[in-house]
Amino acid sequence: MNTPGVPWVIAVDFNAHIFVDERKGGRTPSSTAIQNFRDFIDGNYLSEAHSTGLQYTWSNRQQGARKILSKIDRILANQEWMQKFMGWTYKVLSRVGSDHSPLIGWHTHIPKPENAPFRFVKAWTSSHA
Repeated sequence: MNTPGVPWVIAVDFNAHIFVDERKGGRTPSSTAIQNFRDFIDGNYLSEAHSTGLQYTWSNRQQGARKILSKIDRILANQEWMQKFMGWTYKVLSRVGSDHSPLIGWHTHIPKPENAPFRFVKAWTSSHA
């Protein structure tokens, strides 16, 4: 999985936890499963990008005592990615029509091309809302 010198990122439902408190309700994640996932991350020289938004990425859509929330979706990146795109982050959005939350990533500094001319469109100033 590790390609030295090539920056890459992966956004996946890993169905695994890094910490026990990434699950609320239901069975506690096993320490063996948590350690296996940590070993996978460390063995591939990955780290989790900084996230904002919701704490949990999955819900079983139940209410009350049956409700389970879990952080099983995440974005991991190799060191080349983290160094090249310092400030890159992702946000966990609200679930809509799925039991998983969408994840959206972005970079806080996107350089403007030096040769791009400024353009103004008059229609931008009128509102049709």
